[in-house]
Amino acid sequence: MDVMVSSNEMTDLLNSWYVEIRDRNVKKATRLKEEIDEKINNMEENQNLLLYYSLLTFRYQMTKSDDPEELDAMVSQFDQDKNEMDDMIDYYYHFFKGIHLYKQKRYEEAISSFHYAEKNLNSIPDPIETAEFHYKLASVYSQHMKILQSIQHTYKALEIFQQNEHYRLRTADCKNLLGTNHILLGNFEQANYHLNKALEYAQHVQCRETESISLQNLGWMYSRMGNPNEAIEYLTKSLEWMEEEKQYHYQIKTMYIMAQQYFNLDENSDAMYWVDRCTDICRHNQDSEYLSKLKILKSKYTMELSDYMNVLKNEISFFLDKKYWGNLEEFSHDLAKYYEKEGNIRDAMKYYKLVIHAKNKLS
Repeated sequence: MDVMVSSNEMTDLLNSWYVEIRDRNVKKATRLKEEIDEKINNMEENQNLLLYYSLLTFRYQMTKSDDPEELDAMVSQFDQDKNEMDDMIDYYYHFFKGIHLYKQKRYEEAISSFHYAEKNLNSIPDPIETAEFHYKLASVYSQHMKILQSIQHTYKALEIFQQNEHYRLRTADCKNLLGTNHILLGNFEQANYHLNKALEYAQHVQCRETESISLQNLGWMYSRMGNPNEAIEYLTKSLEWMEEEKQYHYQIKTMYIMAQQYFNLDENSDAMYWVDRCTDICRHNQDSEYLSKLKILKSKYTMELSDYMNVLKNEISFFLDKKYWGNLEEFSHDLAKYYEKEGNIRDAMKYYKLVIHAKNKLS
C-alpha cells in the first residue's frame, strides 16, 4: 500500500527542488524531480501545492526544452488557473513566465510580466530569491538596452549574493552583467574590471560555463574597442566549452562577433567561414534575430554599397516588428546617413524618424 505524503513533506521537497533548479544544480534537480514525481500522486489533496508543482515543472522544463510551443502551451494552462493562485504562486507564475518570454526575446512582454511578479515578491521570505528576481530583471533590461535600469537592479542582486560565499558563482553572473552594461555605455575600463572579476570567480569555483561567458564578454569588449586580434583570442577560448557541450545559443553570439572581427581584418575567407557556421546554428535554433544580422553583416562586406543598403532596408521591418530597438536605431541611422549623402531627403527623414522612435523606446 502506498504511503500518504503530507502537505508539509511535499512543500519541503518542492522548495528544495526549486533551489536546485535556481542554482543550476542539474543532477540534484533531476534526482529531486524523480522523487517528487513518484510521490505527488500520493499526496494529500492540496490544490495550491499541485499548482506549485506544475509551475516548478514548467521552470524545470525551461532548462531542458528548446521547444517554445511546448512551453507556450504550459503558460496557456496556467492562465486558466490564475484565479486560484495565492500571492506566492502568483509571484512564481509571473516570474517564470517572464523568464520564458525573455528566452524568446520578447523583452517588453517579459518586463511587464516581471513587474507583475514584483508586486508579490515580498510574499517570498528568501533573500536569495529577491536577488534572483533582480538579476533576471536586470538581464532583460540589458538586452532591451535599458542600461541604467539594468545596472540598478544588478547592484540590488549583487548586494545580496556577495554576502553568501555559497553564491560566489551568482556574484560572477552579476559581474558579467555589469561588464556587458559598461561595454554598451563605452566605459571599457569599468567593463574590463567587472569581467575579469567574473572570470576570476568562475575559475575559483571551476564553473566552465561562466568562465566561457566571461571570455566571450571580454572578446566582445575588445571588438567594441576596435582591437580585433585581442577579440578573436578571447572568443576562440570561449568557444572551447561551448562546442564541447554543444551550447548552440552561446555559440551564436560568439561566432557572429568572430565573423565581424575577421571582416574588420580584411580576412574575408575566415569571416565567411564563421558566417556560414553561425548561419547553420541559427537555423537549427530558429534564431531569426541573428539570421537577419548575419545577412546584413555579410552584405556589408561582400556587396556594393547600394546593394548593401537595399538589404538593410529590407531587414529594417523585422527589427521594428520584433521591437529590437537597439538594432533598429543602429541600422536606421546607417540608412538615414546614406540617403542624406545621396541627396534623397525624403528617405533620409523617414529613417531619421525611425532612429528617433527607437531612441524614445530606449529612454
